[in-house]
Amino acid sequence: ELLDRYGEPPKPVCNILTISHIRALGARAGISKIVSKGSGVLFYPETPSAIKMTRLAAQYSGKVMVTLSGAPYFSLRTAGNSPSKTAKECVLLLEKYAQTEETL
Repeated sequence: ELLDRYGEPPKPVCNILTISHIRALGARAGISKIVSKGSGVLFYPETPSAIKMTRLAAQYSGKVMVTLSGAPYFSLRTAGNSPSKTAKECVLLLEKYAQTEETL
């Protein structure tokens, strides 16, 4: 109905909605902070699990890296990706993270 009434939203509005969607998915998956840094996106879990993050990284063969020192996080390499491809990869990664089992 909004599209019928107001037309296609401007690109900045779409970008804000995409970022909000990613942050909401992250919150549901237990991610407390998401940061775009350099050629990657960093995801900081509220309750870090080395097992869960390592299993996730194994599914992405080098595209996802895990850092356990300091504040533990996992990162998604996005070098060369368009913003829309990066957003899609973030959504898929967060969905997989939410489904990844923590048990041995």
